[in-house]
Amino acid sequence: IDFTGSCKQHPGNFNAPTAICKAAVLYVLRCLVAENIPLNSGCFVTIELIIPEKSILNPSYPAAVVAGNVETSQCIVDTLFGALGVV
Repeated sequence: IDFTGSCKQHPGNFNAPTAICKAAVLYVLRCLVAENIPLNSGCFVTIELIIPEKSILNPSYPAAVVAGNVETSQCIVDTLFGALGVV
């Protein structure tokens, strides 16, 4: 999953730490699987995530990240569902 082209680090608090981006991706993947799967890093073994540094999805300190945990993560989920055609 390539997030290249995501906007640069936001001057406000809409940045999402990489962990939040990964959690949103994991949520989407788990929604696509018909069975319960363990909630651990093994889910990412066959998935390559490309998240550019100093972007809204991988901000550098001291970037604010408060709204990114909810607002931006929901945009990630919506975007992935749309890209996969499952909305």
